Amino acid sequence: MADNSKLETLMMLMALEALKGGVNSKSITPFTVSIQVSATSISCHTEGNKQLIEDIGAQEWLKETQALIEPIMAEQTTKFSELMAKKFGLSFLEPQKSETGIDDFLRKLLGGGTEG
Repeated sequence: MADNSKLETLMMLMALEALKGGVNSKSITPFTVSIQVSATSISCHTEGNKQLIEDIGAQEWLKETQALIEPIMAEQTTKFSELMAKKFGLSFLEPQKSETGIDDFLRKLLGGGTEG
């Protein structure tokens, strides 16, 4: 069982800060989705706040959310790359899936386990 005292302390500090008028300056991000563009690639990533996810026991929620978002973001990332190509004359290769699944294994191994 996770120790909730740290989370409770954090929430109390955030509430105190809100009472002092700093409501917009403090927040916690439990889950993010990003599209990253580099000179050679475009990719989509999801990431969960590991500590918060563990503290509230939301590991299953994170897996479910990632599974729901991945197909949508794959399509949207492709559309975004097409817009980039149209505007700037860029082109990106479709990622090749390995038949053995080694790419997914390495991504999970090197990506920390909560990235999708």
